[in-house]
Amino acid sequence: MPHDPQRVADTKAWLAKADDDLRGAQVDLAAQPPLLGDAVFHCQQASEGLTSFAWVFRYPGEPEEPTIEEAQGALAVAHDVRKAVLARLPEEVRA
Repeated sequence: MPHDPQRVADTKAWLAKADDDLRGAQVDLAAQPPLLGDAVFHCQQASEGLTSFAWVFRYPGEPEEPTIEEAQGALAVAHDVRKAVLARLPEEVRA
């Protein structure tokens, strides 16, 4: 069954956005000192499923800063989600 070229292009564009968010999280963790709140936000954006990381560290207020372990764990989960999604996509999208 042929795939819709626009759907393939859109999917590739979303995967590229997710890759940018993963890269942003890695840059944030490498910063001195690490930008932990921003890192977990980018992980959430990349995988669209890490609960409160989408907002709790992103907006003004008194949230507790995530730990380096939480940020590194969020990045690992985001990479796992990306790998799981890619495994379910047709080859033409993954290329």
